[in-house]
Amino acid sequence: MTEVIQAKAAVVILNWNGWRDTLTCIRSVLTHAGDAQVVVCDNGSSNGSYEHLKAALSAELPDEAWFCFEAKNAWPRVTAARVVLIQNGANLGFAGGCNVGLSFAMAQGHRYFWLLNNDTEIEPGALDGLLQRMSQDPEVGMCGSRLVYFDAPDVVQARGGAIYDPQTGVGRHIGVQEAITVPEDAAEIEASMDYVVGASMMVSRRFLESVGLMEEDYFLYFEELDWATRGRVHGFRLAYAQDSVVRHKEGASIGTSHRGPGSMLSMRYLSRNRLLFTQRFYPQHLGAVRRRMAFEALVYFKRCQWAAAKVVLQSLFMKRR
Repeated sequence: MTEVIQAKAAVVILNWNGWRDTLTCIRSVLTHAGDAQVVVCDNGSSNGSYEHLKAALSAELPDEAWFCFEAKNAWPRVTAARVVLIQNGANLGFAGGCNVGLSFAMAQGHRYFWLLNNDTEIEPGALDGLLQRMSQDPEVGMCGSRLVYFDAPDVVQARGGAIYDPQTGVGRHIGVQEAITVPEDAAEIEASMDYVVGASMMVSRRFLESVGLMEEDYFLYFEELDWATRGRVHGFRLAYAQDSVVRHKEGASIGTSHRGPGSMLSMRYLSRNRLLFTQRFYPQHLGAVRRRMAFEALVYFKRCQWAAAKVVLQSLFMKRR
């Protein structure tokens, strides 16, 4: 156990116009994640997030405990810094923004990399639970946490990951809306997982060196599914850390929620990337997915949800063209 807790880990947090949530997340990690290095990447925020974060870190941490700079190709070694703040300079999307932090953390020599949404807070032992599970099996490349709703911590958002149906292009979080007290079989959950939910997702250095960084074409959504699918080609498995509990506000940045309608921006990327992922990995199901999306657009029309129907149809039309 001592070896697990002392394993070198970096926590990568992406910020876009959400500095208040990000600062709360940083404080949570500093309190409950031992000596892990926190790498925060600002995706070209337009509300002064980078400056707010700099001011807060300067006020709360000794000068030698934090470091900030703009994204670059050659990364300096700042392993002594507890928090590193990087200005990406533009909105690179989820994958592109996180990839900057992953590249930096790789250069620092870390063994494990925990991607954590900025609208989360971690429970005590969350990092140790992930490290312990990953250290048990070298074939595990990605590991997820038990995600619970921030405002209802006794209700599960996801037990580590999700199941994906390539014939419909629809994913479903494992255990979503269940009470946290519902008995679970971790081995059974891992056997059914098609991808790890990206709100809390740890990958190993071996995984990154073999599979590479996240695919940036998606910009938002489907990156973790793409990553897990590529990982399986390289022989990596997915895992679930039951003892890693993370409270998630869900959709604070862009308005996605399993408990209500999402924003039109989130729907636009979900529709677009549903087709992009299918075309890339399951071209034999592209027709079925397109028919399913056309049916969903019809349902939106019947419900007088014109904007949602338009978004889905635009995605279908753009792919057809």
